[in-house]
Amino acid sequence: MSIKIAFYGETANIGTTSNMILFAWMMALKKPEQAVLVEKKGKQYVLWKGISEKESYLFMDCGNGKTKEAKYRLMRADLVVVNLPSEPEYMEPYFLYKPHGKERIFFLVGNYHGKKDELKRCMKNIYRVEEQDVGWIPYNNEYAYFWKKGKISGFIREYQKKNVAEHNRCFFEEMEHSFFLLQKKIEAQSNELENRR
Repeated sequence: MSIKIAFYGETANIGTTSNMILFAWMMALKKPEQAVLVEKKGKQYVLWKGISEKESYLFMDCGNGKTKEAKYRLMRADLVVVNLPSEPEYMEPYFLYKPHGKERIFFLVGNYHGKKDELKRCMKNIYRVEEQDVGWIPYNNEYAYFWKKGKISGFIREYQKKNVAEHNRCFFEEMEHSFFLLQKKIEAQSNELENRR
């Protein structure tokens, strides 16, 4: 069975594509027996081959969801990862105008700069989003550099080292925790799909 995970961001420059690639790599590292595929601009790429043919993960880049193809991917996704900006005033339009079924949505606040507690209160108290439904990715200069150079695998190698540089430690800890929450959401959706069969 293939689990389809769509990454969507209402605005540009909030890291939708880079977050998708980062989480696809995390899935490949955590579940090496299963295939991980990435779909960008209508083309599929095998990120990790795996050895099991039973289950695979397809990470789909839907950008801002405005194209016909992106809308189709969002409709057929088993889980949608909504990338939100880290400024509360820019989050509001999403929650005001976008109806969503929370059971198949995971929110990801990317590129935040040091105001996580305020953002967490905003998500919980104003938008009524539970902590287990939100991941957090802090801004990281080194990650941005590797992303621009198209060498994300180099950054992943840094993550796999035992002695991680101190300036990357917070980023990797947040990434790990966010991936853990996303994985739980994926497993819940996978179980629900199995039960429907």
